[in-house]
Amino acid sequence: MDSQFATAERISLLTAIGRTDEADAEIARLSRSHVDPGPAELIAESLEGQGRLDEALTWFTITCRDLMADDGELADSRLFARPELRGRQRVRRALGLPPAGSFFVRADVGRAFAEGLVHGTAPTLAWPPERNAPCWCGSGRKYKKCCGSPTDR
Repeated sequence: MDSQFATAERISLLTAIGRTDEADAEIARLSRSHVDPGPAELIAESLEGQGRLDEALTWFTITCRDLMADDGELADSRLFARPELRGRQRVRRALGLPPAGSFFVRADVGRAFAEGLVHGTAPTLAWPPERNAPCWCGSGRKYKKCCGSPTDR
């Protein structure tokens, strides 16, 4: 994972000095491997800052995949409002895509309503989606071809 952080930093530096072709080549190389959420978030934020929103959304989705798969990992007292999810929502909004929703640990839904973070009814999603069902990320692709693809994790 440290090498992925180093690659993300290299991409940032190459972009900053105007060597965008080399930065894009590094992004392409990194995208062919399993990218951990931290480095993926750095790349997503960099792409968002450059106005490359479609690519930023792809990288923010990578940061969120493991979070959504690990629904039991967060402490019960902590809201599931993570920066990578907020970044993903921000880019979706900038692209004119519908919001993907707010995600909370099941135990925190009551607290989210009490604090006014959620209004109306809280839909519950079966996790993971069926492989042929539409992907939860709103891409319009099947889950198995999108966030549920083992090769894209």
